Amino acid sequence: MKVKEFFSSGSVDINAIARYFDGLSQEERITAVRSLGKPEQQALWNAAKGRAATVDEFVPPDFAPGREVRHFGKNTLPLHTLFEKRFCRPTQKTGRNELWGYNFQSLAWFTGPGYYVAYDDPATGELCIDYNLTPPAKPDGWPDLAHSSKGISALIYGFMVDRMRRVSRHVTIGRAWKHGKETGNYFLLCQDENPA
Repeated sequence: MKVKEFFSSGSVDINAIARYFDGLSQEERITAVRSLGKPEQQALWNAAKGRAATVDEFVPPDFAPGREVRHFGKNTLPLHTLFEKRFCRPTQKTGRNELWGYNFQSLAWFTGPGYYVAYDDPATGELCIDYNLTPPAKPDGWPDLAHSSKGISALIYGFMVDRMRRVSRHVTIGRAWKHGKETGNYFLLCQDENPA
């Protein structure tokens, strides 16, 4: 069965899709995620309402500070739709359960790394990826720190918060907010099940 067949009836059985993703190998799962366009991603976002995505699911709580977990992504933008979000536990105490991260993609030389801080929203159960916040430090090997509201980065990441909902064990669906308003941009992430 192909993942797009789950969308042919007009209604989305989120539990069936979750079982499908959970039954794939990581390579198959990434391929399936990256085959889905905007109509499917929008349908998944709506179907995943109320399905919590949390900091502790994105990076296990027992991971050492600075240990990277990659999430392979596909967005609904017109160009350059493949990317990764890379997360880690903070390397400094911050006073709350949060993650640090940045975007790894082919245009990073132009757009900047898109640094963010991720945290749970208890009111909705969604994970917030907040580009208004810049980590105070970074793991070795990550790009130089840069605030996402300055320079060219501001056009891409400025004033943006992504909200994430759970689809399956490894797959989450996100939607972008700019200046506190919903945009029409969605993206899927597939978590690396074997992080280094």
